[in-house]
Amino acid sequence: MKKVVDESIKRKTECSNDFCCLKDGKSSCLNVKIDRFLSGDTLFVNCHDESCEYRMIFGNSVICKCPTRLEIFRKYNL
Repeated sequence: MKKVVDESIKRKTECSNDFCCLKDGKSSCLNVKIDRFLSGDTLFVNCHDESCEYRMIFGNSVICKCPTRLEIFRKYNL
């Protein structure tokens, strides 16, 4: 299923990777999967793109701190 993102949500933050985690393709940051959602503001994701400035390592997990990605998950559950 292709993710459709409202442009107003994308404008909420700057992304040095041009929101590649929301696009289809073969890059390491593409097709990021949500593993868990905690406390209304913490997304545990399957992301291997070390260049993402919103990616935070937490033990053996990765937390996505991107405000745009979080808003998309809250609004569309994607």
